[in-house]
Amino acid sequence: MDALVGAINRQLQGASVAAAAETVNANQFRLVANSADILLTVSGVDKNHFFEE
Repeated sequence: MDALVGAINRQLQGASVAAAAETVNANQFRLVANSADILLTVSGVDKNHFFEE
């Protein structure tokens, strides 16, 4: 999970996205905005596959 979170954070930083991924536990991570006035939106064709419960 740590490697995945690290890879996501590198992609977010490279794209200048004001958010970061944080490890929740061995199977989960969350995306957190870097400021309270930022609304995070996940979109794309495969978003439902990536963020399934």
